[in-house]
Amino acid sequence: MGEQILQYEDDAKLLHARLDEAGEALKWAHAESKAAAARVVELEGSCKAAEAAAKALEAEKAALEHSISKAASESMDLDGTVTEARKEVDRLQKEVAGLRVENEGMAKKLAQHKEEDDWETKSAVSALSGDSEMSSVGPDTCGVGLRITEVAPYRVRGCLAGGPAHRTGEIRPGDVLLSVDGVSVAPLSIVEVRKLIVGAAGSRTEMKFQRSRGDERKTLNVVMSRS
Repeated sequence: MGEQILQYEDDAKLLHARLDEAGEALKWAHAESKAAAARVVELEGSCKAAEAAAKALEAEKAALEHSISKAASESMDLDGTVTEARKEVDRLQKEVAGLRVENEGMAKKLAQHKEEDDWETKSAVSALSGDSEMSSVGPDTCGVGLRITEVAPYRVRGCLAGGPAHRTGEIRPGDVLLSVDGVSVAPLSIVEVRKLIVGAAGSRTEMKFQRSRGDERKTLNVVMSRS
């Protein structure tokens, strides 16, 4: 009986020891459970942070795509503006070129008018000295004393008395001057015709005239010396 009691006591001690071990294990399990719960909370926080970061990246991506689209649109607008600017530059260049041509034409006309005015002035001076047809336009150049109209066809208005044209006895008022030394005067201005007529004193010139009598046409070749 005593041995059985001792056996019970040993079993009870062993059971208490196992209960103590179980209690320690339970405490450890509770601690691990709390740590696991803390890690779960931490992971949940990390997941939420990751989700927030992902949303921020999506928003940044959307903003970047919008910026790219806007830049592309602005680039297209800029290309259109550049194209329009180039067209405007081309138009202005053509306009400037046209104005230059027009100015050159006006300059030529002004030069011609000035030249004609100079000739008219010299003609007026010559008229005051008794030679209204510029038979002498300078110290070394002379004409033939021939008076003609100011526009083509250049008709003879008269000859200066005693001048080369008058001395030939062949030229009459109404005769049409056709050429001077082989050069047709029909397309020339009066200034150009006068330049053909005048020359060095004593030089010879050949003029062709046409005389009309009704339906009859007669051509005259007159050679004379300038003086």
